[in-house]
Amino acid sequence: MHYVEYGKENNNIILLLHGGGLSWWNYEDTAKSLQKDFHIILPILDGHAESDKPFTTIEDNAAEIIAFIDTHFGGSVFMIGGLSLG
Repeated sequence: MHYVEYGKENNNIILLLHGGGLSWWNYEDTAKSLQKDFHIILPILDGHAESDKPFTTIEDNAAEIIAFIDTHFGGSVFMIGGLSLG
């Protein structure tokens, strides 16, 4: 899974999950407006524009995102938001 990030220097992490048929760009304006205060992470869900592999299941995508959070952020982020499939 690919991730687009904004505001990497900030400690409070917000992860935003796009909806079905969309991609990271759905949250681009939001990420740009929040990047001064937050570290914004926009996963590109499998099977969507610019993804690196085909979609399998929501559970597979969720497990991969949880593993990413565990590995990179000690299992915790400030907030997770989503739309539809996200």
